[in-house]
Amino acid sequence: MREPHTRRRNVLKTIGAGAALTGMSTVTGAVSDDRRVEPEDVELPYPDTKYVTVGDDVYDAVNHHWWLLTLDRDRIDELLRKAPVASDDVQTHSDRIDSLRSTYTVEQSEVTSTRAGEEHTYHLTDRRVSSLSHDRQVEVAETAGAVLDGFAAEGDSQDVSTNWYAKTHRKQAAYVLDEFNITNSYRDTLRSNTDDPDQFGCKSCQVDWLPVPIPDYVEDAIGAAVRGLGNDSEAKHPPFHFYLGDPPSVTIAGYEISAPKFGGAPSEAQYFVQQANNAYTASEKARNLGYAAHYLQDMSVPFHSGAVWEQLNYSPTYTDPTNFDPRRDIHYAYEEEINENLEDAVYYVGDPFVDDFKSGYPYYVSDVAQGCKDLSTFAGKYGPDIFESVLNGGKDSPWEWNDNGRNVFEKTHNCMSEAGNYLRGFLYNHNDYNW
Repeated sequence: MREPHTRRRNVLKTIGAGAALTGMSTVTGAVSDDRRVEPEDVELPYPDTKYVTVGDDVYDAVNHHWWLLTLDRDRIDELLRKAPVASDDVQTHSDRIDSLRSTYTVEQSEVTSTRAGEEHTYHLTDRRVSSLSHDRQVEVAETAGAVLDGFAAEGDSQDVSTNWYAKTHRKQAAYVLDEFNITNSYRDTLRSNTDDPDQFGCKSCQVDWLPVPIPDYVEDAIGAAVRGLGNDSEAKHPPFHFYLGDPPSVTIAGYEISAPKFGGAPSEAQYFVQQANNAYTASEKARNLGYAAHYLQDMSVPFHSGAVWEQLNYSPTYTDPTNFDPRRDIHYAYEEEINENLEDAVYYVGDPFVDDFKSGYPYYVSDVAQGCKDLSTFAGKYGPDIFESVLNGGKDSPWEWNDNGRNVFEKTHNCMSEAGNYLRGFLYNHNDYNW
């Protein structure tokens, strides 16, 4: 079991900590008494949480609009009524949903025990059905757009906000940095620069973030859709703020995209570590480590490491086969709720998320790129589940984000705990940890 932060820190200090060194220590790694741990040695806050994933057969059949098959049917009609469409169109969309569900029925037919919890996977009940034709895909995209329009019309508009990157990134870093023997100036510089990548996007920007043989115009359309999840003034979200190590296959403009990865966050983080290693001053080192930490932190957010195609919302039309209609309401409704419960939590969240950061150990992180990939693999499992749960519960009713026992906040506590331990492990490679 996890121990309370104060007890853990006291015990580790009693066992022995390294001598206090300056922020620009020449020692890489840490003290001789190395008690870093592997992720599998740590019990998560909610090891038995339930979550759903989506089988490849479902993606092959209906692409990223699988949630039209699984969302509560009454909830879909509720969202259609709230959408800014004519009543006749509401009925048309509702009829399309019925037709889609009669053709493609799904069930949670596979249950697997994983470190992230109890994984339930949606599969088709009849895998002999054909994939959507182009014309039907256009119709389904129109209907999905109407449902998402209804969600967007619900309550306050959720958009990119400086509240997330100015508070959460910095707060997370501050909690972890308190455990290192570094100067206040070094600590403040590193912490305050963890939010900057949301303003400049990326610096290296060179890695092939979608290594699959598709025409440039298709890749450009996907990249533009990813950037559409942010904006150019407050929070830029190029593909280098995302990473999926094993993304689902989807069909875009007639091209099957079965990429080995999606996104470039690991390479961008590694670039800034190289800059930190070549730094001439403590301030320069801290600034670049802060930049690198940002991309690692992003990987703990299930909407940066999972459910990306769902957010990009590929919506082909009869005249534009590369049309996307990116939707960020679900993403930011979720992030805003995390932000609001970071240090003081309401009843349905449980403990404040800061508690997950204040208790933990440094993980063995061989390098920041691998740390990004490993954290993405963990948090990304929750992406489809949280996407569905937020859409089902409503942006202004987070207490309803609990679908059949699948509690969004249990999964978020797990992600926060992992983020703290990976961040400790990453910084451990560059600074001296106060055991």
